[in-house]
Amino acid sequence: MTLWKRFEKKILQIEDSEIDFLIIKTNIKNSYFIFSKEILLQKAIISSIKKNGKLAIRLFLSEEEISTLAQKTQIWQLKYFFNFSKNMDFNIINNIFN
Repeated sequence: MTLWKRFEKKILQIEDSEIDFLIIKTNIKNSYFIFSKEILLQKAIISSIKKNGKLAIRLFLSEEEISTLAQKTQIWQLKYFFNFSKNMDFNIINNIFN
């Protein structure tokens, strides 16, 4: 997934002052990744004063067969994956937004 902004003729990373949450709809019905600014900064996905962010990220769903290296990324990402069509504890999502 690409994650950047255009300024004049440059492509730049998203900065921490420009985002509070990143919500990404997946190809699975009623399923989303919901990332807070804090986790995006911790994983260096968005830019801060101390570190540049990324221009793209790869998201790994639980059904995918992936490499051992990608499994580390999948482990933290799945904490932010939600399927709203199943019985869900909305307190978990509430914790992300608060």
